[in-house]
Amino acid sequence: MLLLGRTPKALDTALNAILTEYCPECGRVSESLVPTDWHLAGGDRVFVREKGVLWGKSTVWPVEWPDSESAAWVALLQQSKTFDFSHKWGGWRFRVQAQVRHIGSKPLVDLFVRRVPQTLPAQLRLPRKFMDVSRDTPRGLVVISGATGSGKSTTMAMLTKHILNDHNQEKNGGRHIIEYANPIEYEHQSGLHTMIRQYELGRDYGSFEQALGEQLLRKDPEIVMPAEIRSPRAIRGALDAADTGHLVISTLHLSTAPTVAGRIITDAGPDYASKLPASLQIIICQTLVQSRFGGRIAAFEQLAITPSVRTLLNKATESGQLSHVTQGLDSAVIAPDVRGDSFSMEHSLAALIEHGHLSAEEAYSYAPRQEFFRRSLPDLRKQVRNFPGLMDLYRL
Repeated sequence: MLLLGRTPKALDTALNAILTEYCPECGRVSESLVPTDWHLAGGDRVFVREKGVLWGKSTVWPVEWPDSESAAWVALLQQSKTFDFSHKWGGWRFRVQAQVRHIGSKPLVDLFVRRVPQTLPAQLRLPRKFMDVSRDTPRGLVVISGATGSGKSTTMAMLTKHILNDHNQEKNGGRHIIEYANPIEYEHQSGLHTMIRQYELGRDYGSFEQALGEQLLRKDPEIVMPAEIRSPRAIRGALDAADTGHLVISTLHLSTAPTVAGRIITDAGPDYASKLPASLQIIICQTLVQSRFGGRIAAFEQLAITPSVRTLLNKATESGQLSHVTQGLDSAVIAPDVRGDSFSMEHSLAALIEHGHLSAEEAYSYAPRQEFFRRSLPDLRKQVRNFPGLMDLYRL
């Protein structure tokens, strides 16, 4: 990946002017009243999303960036096509994606700007086994998965905060955490015993593949958190890091735990996939649903890697035949163990129904296995009543 570095001054100034014009009350009103997204397309009107609704504004985003610094930056952007970066203004942090677009031979710069919440939620309910992963599993691979906008970044940040708090206690000992972000959304501070270092893609390092290479070992971390492992090389780097005794926590963009395992096996290739059964510790998938009590709430699927699951993964990596293994992993989450360490998205949706957050019809629209959900909902509701850990996630 090309290192575009920091954005040119002219572009920063123009972006700040837009934020000043269309977020004049930022910092002086409730966060729920502040716009969440700004869409800036070269030569077109600015669009702002407020309270979930998109509105067109009168200001036009520039077509040309004639100064030499901007021209050089746009030339690099044309080669990489997109560039993610963070931006600070008015006490707020924004996640920005720059995308090059052409009209004829003329390059235009479009920006997609999203406001990052100023603070993490006071309480984000996450499955207990997942939250205790750094204490229970000092090495291995942990995957957080879900579609874009499903809250993976917030879950990763909440887990980081929990690890920092947990390992700052004398009894648990410290940890060295390295986060490779794209871009940095939430800034964390080192504590008494636990140290964290956050690096931003494009500014501090060139790619996830590079970050997970041999240089990682020289930094002496216990926990490594690359923002995503979507490419085969990044997956192999994550498996190498887990295999050498690190706890690697990262994300993918799939909706169920079995498909996550299948993607890692397929993309890693036979030589590296053989490391997965010993390395994989837990997979959590999530989606955000609209609660009847207001706001959005996360529904989860969790696959804890038990001895029987490791046996399935070994068969998959040895035979290369994923279909039977995927069915077996599906069974592991559809028919959860007695402790409730593994459960399906459909179980979470049933628990949300039990607590009144969703109707059955609303929950059906979120279910990844819709036919199973429709057929099994009465049984699912009975099952979740016996899993206090899952039910407690959604208790009002």
